[in-house]
Amino acid sequence: MARAKVDLAEWLLEKRKIYAPEDAKVTDVFLHSGEMAGPTAPVASLLPLNSIKLHFFVPEEQYGQLEVGTKFNARCSGCTTLQALQITHIAEGPEFTPPVIYSLETREKLVYEVQAKPITKHSPLRPGQIFDVDLDSLQ
Repeated sequence: MARAKVDLAEWLLEKRKIYAPEDAKVTDVFLHSGEMAGPTAPVASLLPLNSIKLHFFVPEEQYGQLEVGTKFNARCSGCTTLQALQITHIAEGPEFTPPVIYSLETREKLVYEVQAKPITKHSPLRPGQIFDVDLDSLQ
């Protein structure tokens, strides 16, 4: 009987522990110690480590050089080392240059969106960070 009570108490304690569904980085904390959270209210924002990816656009002339799985390097301003990345997605069709990268020279060019993920699990990539992609380093 006493063992059953101990087991129940341990089980209840274990149910109170909060775990992230996967390895993630805490990007924001909404509630702090002493504040009350509702039953479905989030208390923190998590960014899963495997969801960090780099989006970039390539012109039609370079589209044929790229394949899913290709590795390359990129550098962010303020980074001391190159970041090794691997292409995970290449758009099937072209699109007009996105407005955020409009310039007089590229206004009417068609580009292809490419997505790449860091090769190492603990990459310094951050959401919204600007990178220079080195397509000469394709492997």
